[in-house]
Amino acid sequence: MAWLGTQPTVLATTPPTADVALSGVVLPASVVAGGTATMSYRLANNGPDGVADVVLSIPMPADTLAAEIDLVPVAGSPSATCPVATPRGAQCQVALAAGASLTVQVTFQVSADAPNGATIPFDVSAVSTTLDPIPANNHATGTTTVSSTATPAASVDLDIAVQGPARPLGPGQTASYSVLVRNRAAVPADALAVTIMLPPNTTYQTSTAPPGFSCTTPAVGTAGTVRCTSPGLAAGGQASFAASVQLLPGASPGMVLELVAVVASSTTDPVPSNNRAVALVTVAPAPAPSPTSTPTPLPRPNVGVQVAPAAGTLQATITARDAGCAGGNNQLRSLQFTRLTNATVDVATAPVTTVSAPTTVSLPANPATVGLTVRRLAAGQAATAELVVVDGCGSWPTLVGGGPSVFGDAAPAARATPTASAQPTALSPLAPAAPANQPVTVPPTPAATRDRVSRAAPAR
Repeated sequence: MAWLGTQPTVLATTPPTADVALSGVVLPASVVAGGTATMSYRLANNGPDGVADVVLSIPMPADTLAAEIDLVPVAGSPSATCPVATPRGAQCQVALAAGASLTVQVTFQVSADAPNGATIPFDVSAVSTTLDPIPANNHATGTTTVSSTATPAASVDLDIAVQGPARPLGPGQTASYSVLVRNRAAVPADALAVTIMLPPNTTYQTSTAPPGFSCTTPAVGTAGTVRCTSPGLAAGGQASFAASVQLLPGASPGMVLELVAVVASSTTDPVPSNNRAVALVTVAPAPAPSPTSTPTPLPRPNVGVQVAPAAGTLQATITARDAGCAGGNNQLRSLQFTRLTNATVDVATAPVTTVSAPTTVSLPANPATVGLTVRRLAAGQAATAELVVVDGCGSWPTLVGGGPSVFGDAAPAARATPTASAQPTALSPLAPAAPANQPVTVPPTPAATRDRVSRAAPAR
């Protein structure tokens, strides 16, 4: 009770409701005294709510004794136990989610003393404490007649088998299943129905069925049940089905997922125990993250660079040094030109390779030394070539070039004799190349050293 102002207000609640229904009673028209027969019917919860305390009562009529009672799940994974089961009948406790159902099959023995022409009536019921909006379908009835001339009802022996994944699967992976239904009897099975209840924590992906079957399936990416029906299955016949599901991210490692397949027919099956099969798959643990390894530092540079001006050009010699790597026989592999500024470069290969744009010059002969000629395009300006030298020990960035005076331009009148900073020098690179996805950069050159012929890229 809630209070609004000074007046009490009663808040109404809607009790749960569940339409528990019995239907589809199948009985032979006549039975033989002393013979056996089977009665079957369907127990379902049509919703809208689930119910956990259904009491299913199966009394046996006079002149009959129960030989076997089987509760075969059809949809929704119902649970059922029969704590009271005697030849005179049974009382079972059933839990049914909304939409769940099962088939009840009762194999009974007719008394040898049953009089010819006697009618044997069956009346079964299913009730619960949950409000049932349609109580009229809580009962189901059927009759059969004792006849000395009755032909025993034909029966089939249907069995079903399921094969699933042979190894654990992780979330996001696909589990594929095959289902095989067989009729082992010498008579056809009429009105065949095959139900495949997909595992929890999975979503439907695909399914197939043989010709002659009509199937309903969930939408792709949703949970549910695959149901296939056909007019029948021939004597000795079989039918193959397939279904696949995807494991959801919420499937926890170690969880066991169960797929249930059930086959049913309107023809009596005295051996219902093989009408249901399951396949289990275990959820695998998530793969361990790959260990993070610390990159091994590359050795110190093993190439030497010597430069000298010559007739308006700049001559450079690159040499692979032996310094404890490449088995003591270091060789040059390639020159990767990354940037050319106001310059072209002739590489002393056979024939000479002229470089005018970023490119890679392979050195298939793997020489120990290679020569470069840097040619300036426009006078009065610096000319440089940035490149990465690849040898048997690693990759090493360097720069070859110089300012105007290195290429023979007259010094400005205000300047004195060129200083040592304007003379060609040779500096070996000091650090391995930056990774391929990072550009090699050289910081701006101070004015006092602008005419340096060769300098190394800074360490990264």
